[in-house]
Amino acid sequence: MSVELEDLEFLIRSNQRVAVLQRLAVSPCVRHDLHSELGIPQSTLGRILGDFQERVWIRRDADVYELTLLGEILVTELSSMLDAMGVVHQLTDIIDLLPVAEMEFDHRCLKEASITTATADGVTVVIHRMVRMVQSADTLRLITHVGYDTALEDHRRAVVERNQDLEVVLTRAALDEFLSDPAQSRLLLEILESGRADIYSFDGAFPYVMGIGDEHHVGIGAVDERGIPVGFVQTDDKSVRRWVRDTIDRYRTEATVVSVSLVENSLP
Repeated sequence: MSVELEDLEFLIRSNQRVAVLQRLAVSPCVRHDLHSELGIPQSTLGRILGDFQERVWIRRDADVYELTLLGEILVTELSSMLDAMGVVHQLTDIIDLLPVAEMEFDHRCLKEASITTATADGVTVVIHRMVRMVQSADTLRLITHVGYDTALEDHRRAVVERNQDLEVVLTRAALDEFLSDPAQSRLLLEILESGRADIYSFDGAFPYVMGIGDEHHVGIGAVDERGIPVGFVQTDDKSVRRWVRDTIDRYRTEATVVSVSLVENSLP
């Protein structure tokens, strides 16, 4: 094993060592305060500080311990590694269903995301999360090809009853499915006639579903090969928001407007 790996193993095998290093990254500290704040026994703390000094990760000035330049570099890289592991654990269940190659942002931005995945009992929990986002926003922009049973009714309620401003880009296949059902067509017509919704049709497929509520809250849906939602990622991260906003803009530019007359002509 290389010296580098030995030092890394030495550090990460002990939560207490990591805690001391991270605490000293905040500010220099006396030993008594390290003991009080971290709850590490004095004997153990003494060994940790001695080992760190031996490796030149920290220095002691009178009673105060502080990071050296080497210690600062180590903390920065350790934080990056922990962030990466956080993302790995967050996305384990749905990573194969997300458009990772197209996500033009640092994936560590998803470390603090809220992730909902389907359970053994079905996808209801995922759909409920998606519906909550649809119904809670004052403004909503999205691209989608997912048509769960109450999708249009949820949108109608938000737009007509709650005065939500809606912009949605549907795949042509999803639109055709709605238009083939008179009940769904009437819901779509009511949404359009509200004057608060712009609906577009995209002649192609989406590798994902996504939306942004109130220009702040982002949702990215993972769907399986049948188009069924099996995961939902929610975040307020500004880099992810920028990517979602740009992606929706791109698809909207390539889509055509769904007019009131188009929907009316589909009705019997």
